[in-house]
Amino acid sequence: MGCKKSPTVLEEPVVDPLDMLELQWGTRMELDSEVAGINDPQHYGDMVIKSNGDNINTILYFFDKISGQMIEKLTLIGNESIGKPSESVVYNNLYIAEAGAKKFLCLNLDTREVEWMLDLGSSRGRLHRVGDRVFLVGYTIDSSPQILELDPQTGQYQMYYQNGMVAGFSRPAIYNGPLFDSEVAILNFYPQAGSTPPQLADQDIIAVDMSTQQEIWRTSKFSENFPCNYFLPPVIYEDVVITGGDWSIYGFDLQTGEQLWRTEIDTLNKQGVFIQTHHLLKDDRLYVNSLVDPLACLNPRTGEVIWRTDDAANCSRKMIYDEENDFLIMSCWGKGSLLIYDALTGELLHKERGYDDSIHTANNVIYDPETDLFFANTHKHMIGFKLITE
Repeated sequence: MGCKKSPTVLEEPVVDPLDMLELQWGTRMELDSEVAGINDPQHYGDMVIKSNGDNINTILYFFDKISGQMIEKLTLIGNESIGKPSESVVYNNLYIAEAGAKKFLCLNLDTREVEWMLDLGSSRGRLHRVGDRVFLVGYTIDSSPQILELDPQTGQYQMYYQNGMVAGFSRPAIYNGPLFDSEVAILNFYPQAGSTPPQLADQDIIAVDMSTQQEIWRTSKFSENFPCNYFLPPVIYEDVVITGGDWSIYGFDLQTGEQLWRTEIDTLNKQGVFIQTHHLLKDDRLYVNSLVDPLACLNPRTGEVIWRTDDAANCSRKMIYDEENDFLIMSCWGKGSLLIYDALTGELLHKERGYDDSIHTANNVIYDPETDLFFANTHKHMIGFKLITE
């Protein structure tokens, strides 16, 4: 559903890659593979890091940021393998990756040595970084949701929050501020996760006092149907908590949980479409993209639509904001393209289909301010590019 192309939109021609971006390099990951790696890239020091693998081996590619030359292909086997990584974070000089929704490894990027491995057994977890803290969000063996806080240096962890219900919740937004006396976690909560069809399921949002593990407030059944925002956390703007539900974006009072506003984004499809898409705050603007088509800019205080476009990136996990030019940059699996928007008006400024007969994936575009280079990938390549704005 999320990756489908709109039946009313014809396939667009390839855009000249020199229109708005200058390709610095494109390096093939595997010469004999048409789909070498489709998960998120990372960067550290003078390197771009991309992962790959299979059920047995974990593969990491290291590219030079400037030249694109592949510095090393590292294959981890046996007890050092977790299979194909699906998510990763870089913490100082540590590359922490998750695969199989329960196995984790930590690689020292300076020495290329595995620092620690973690297997949660029947429990499942997803990585979530908040500032200098790393969390694992998932389920226990009896299917109750939990959040573990991880020590990135050692791989040791402790329980951050657990709910005994057979349910589910999103990654947390964490608040430390004057409205509460202690740290507060805000989560989307799904009391019927896995037991009720999405079109009939409920969605709650809760605030939890982390010093007592007690709920401060709960706003129940706020979405019309199709609960969503399953993976990414809510966002906090001043004293407003914002999250996706059904085909809408909702705002809640941070202190009380009172619903302040609802803005319908995907009015045409009316399906749950904010499952794993970014809610990006920039100054007094909130950018939201869905898994189908609409991309919108809202006032986070009121929910008022500043602009909205259907010429949008579906299946795009995250957006990057280019400060110098006020651009939104993202890659899109459903349309196989790298897209650049005017962040102030919503105008689609550039669409690049792919490189060397391989389309872009929906992985995150990342940016390195030291080299002023952006990095993205197709199914076959890792690529580095710069923006052309003159």
